[in-house]
Amino acid sequence: MISNFGKSLWLVTSLCLAIFCSGCIFDNTPNKEKIQKEVQELASLEEKKEYLENVLIEIQSFEERREARRFSVDYDAEALNDEKDMIYLKGFYSISSYFEEYGYPSRAELGQYAAFAPYAVVFFSEDSRFIREEQFKYFYGAYRFNDLAEEVFLNYLLIYYEKLVGKNYRLDRRADVQENIHAIFDELNVDY
Repeated sequence: MISNFGKSLWLVTSLCLAIFCSGCIFDNTPNKEKIQKEVQELASLEEKKEYLENVLIEIQSFEERREARRFSVDYDAEALNDEKDMIYLKGFYSISSYFEEYGYPSRAELGQYAAFAPYAVVFFSEDSRFIREEQFKYFYGAYRFNDLAEEVFLNYLLIYYEKLVGKNYRLDRRADVQENIHAIFDELNVDY
């Protein structure tokens, strides 16, 4: 037989454990301030390169796991979407903080993978909430300085257009990449 003290102790312990578990252990939400601090502390080109490549690797690894899990027996779409949200939110915070601190990563200084990381966050997220008007200048600058290939920038522009206008842009299949980019610029009233 359990005494009243034993019942009370069990109840308090269970309640504390439930509160602790629901609030702390399972909160995987990326900490924006912590990420900003990490980015600010990147001192060398090698550290910047490694940081951005890790963002890209994390996204690619998730995409590979997601593809493999889609066909598994124990596929849990909700858990996978939760994981996706956390990874892409962290990637978005990382790239946004990087832009604010250093601008778009230079392909000449940091390599093609580091320069591709910001685009990967936008493209693979399948979610236009990671597109911000204030970031357009970084992607446009990357395109102008050849840190982002024309085709990649065109894909970014298509996503950006859809976010701003609310509908898909219809590419002119007879036009080349540059002509399509300029046509979208004209449509969005962007000086080029």
